[in-house]
Amino acid sequence: MTNDKDTQLKALRQEAEAEFLSDKWHCSEAVVLALKNHVQEDIPTHAISMASGFAAGIGQAHCVCGAVVGGVMCLGYAFGRTHRDDPKPSKASALARELYDSFMAKNKAMCCRTLIQEFEYTSPERKKYCSYIVGDAAEMTAEILLREMNQDNAL
Repeated sequence: MTNDKDTQLKALRQEAEAEFLSDKWHCSEAVVLALKNHVQEDIPTHAISMASGFAAGIGQAHCVCGAVVGGVMCLGYAFGRTHRDDPKPSKASALARELYDSFMAKNKAMCCRTLIQEFEYTSPERKKYCSYIVGDAAEMTAEILLREMNQDNAL
């Protein structure tokens, strides 16, 4: 990871988009993979498999943006709880809401079906459009993670 935040975010975004466009990873998986490679190296590889079911809005139901779900998973990994008495869920929840609000402000929808409504699902145009969405979700999540990790390290 480089020291320049803009360079970090650009590289992360490029990887997320490229992995999605490669047809080897779905939206949710590409976000988790890019965040693992650029921000959260300690995420276990199996976390990528946990994201698989969220592709195309939960099993291709197109009801939520899978890329955002991948980001929420990474926020939960960093700031969520591992036992029931841990007070962390409120922080993970607040950060997930921040990601949601940022994504909605930029993209005007969270529902995969709404985001891609003007495209034929199997078209290259939809795939390219979704790659930008994947990049948005990865970059927005990384910005939150980098800010919060720096705050935690400053304590």
